[in-house]
Amino acid sequence: SLPQARDALAGSFLYPGDLAGGQELGEWMRAQTVPGETIVASNFGSAARIAFALGRADVRVLDDPRNRKHGRAAQIQDWGLQLDSPPVAPAWFLLDDTAMPMKHRLAAYHRHCALFGALPPPRLLFLDHGHRRFLLFRFDPRAARQGCIAPALSYIDAPLARATVGKRFEV
Repeated sequence: SLPQARDALAGSFLYPGDLAGGQELGEWMRAQTVPGETIVASNFGSAARIAFALGRADVRVLDDPRNRKHGRAAQIQDWGLQLDSPPVAPAWFLLDDTAMPMKHRLAAYHRHCALFGALPPPRLLFLDHGHRRFLLFRFDPRAARQGCIAPALSYIDAPLARATVGKRFEV
């Protein structure tokens, strides 16, 4: 999954989304975190990429429908890596924003809000022209606030992709 090949395939059904950006994600995480800090990933795929890139076996994983769909939930629980309650010490929360289909994303945001409360603004990593988006939040239980407003979501169906528009157009 070379960056040049991913760039060419971004947006197509051939895009290797489950494999894309592991090296870049690992380098970015290494630059953001300090060895030994707790890292929580939104799903098993992100956790595996980070664990491999950073040489760690302690990356925690949230309960996620994809973990069950891909048969990883029992494995994550057996390894003691599933996070079911907020961390008691400061931690990093990596959200793979593009792993969840848009129709399920709002429910996922609500689950994250219920677990972490209001999170600070994230650090962002965009790969392959934004086809993959990772959000890294710093969770501090001492500063955690209840209540959380999930991001607004919308679908844009007009104008169509690659359409030519004038100075004024309808969305």
